[in-house]
Amino acid sequence: MKVLIISIITYLTTLFSCENVDIYAGRYAQADNPIYDKTGVPVGREWLTSNEWQGLHIKNSLNRKKFKLWKRHKINEFIDFMCKSAIEEAKVYPDIPPEIIVAQAILESNYGFSKLCHKSNNYYGHKYWGKNKNAYVVAHDDSPTDRFRKFKSKWWSIRAHSKLLTKKYRKRITGKPTIAAWCKAFCGGTTVTKSKAFVKAGGQVYATSCYKGVCYGNKIKHLIKQLHLKKLIKKHGKQDNKTTTIL
Repeated sequence: MKVLIISIITYLTTLFSCENVDIYAGRYAQADNPIYDKTGVPVGREWLTSNEWQGLHIKNSLNRKKFKLWKRHKINEFIDFMCKSAIEEAKVYPDIPPEIIVAQAILESNYGFSKLCHKSNNYYGHKYWGKNKNAYVVAHDDSPTDRFRKFKSKWWSIRAHSKLLTKKYRKRITGKPTIAAWCKAFCGGTTVTKSKAFVKAGGQVYATSCYKGVCYGNKIKHLIKQLHLKKLIKKHGKQDNKTTTIL
């Protein structure tokens, strides 16, 4: 009985820690005059605000449980989709572990629930620095007026991310491009202190969270471990010549 209780506590802790993604772009977005169905799911809208993600808009405990089940189903759908997509992408960019592609999409889009990814197909928080007013959307991240790229589809977002990683971060890796090596490359170090020193010396990091709170690279490794992404990637990779269609 004691072992069972510990297992349940461990499972719930893992589930809670993996679902509470707090660094995604547009996390401050609010919905105007929201309408919900009986279980608290937004009507006519596929993204969730931060409060909705936490279920704070639902007062009834039974409906909150139903909402959590719905959210868990959507999360599983997103992870499965990203695993299949990452396997295909890794065939083109073999130096990028598919687990990295999946974990970053989870962190940067909040499991596909962010407003940014639904409004602009931006699943990796890529910012826009150009002058074309039709090429970006505004979302609150480091500042309320941050500009983020708009993509034609999920596929374009994933491909743009692979190109960015290859061009900017791959050269920081010496030796085999492992998951740990990529995480270090994103932050310029393996700890917040090292990332701060890297930035102070003029280096650029993938996310400001590299040197704030829990290091960004460690969050990626945590997700890969806690969500068993290696096993999921292996599972999907063994499927019989099934093709992935990215809408």
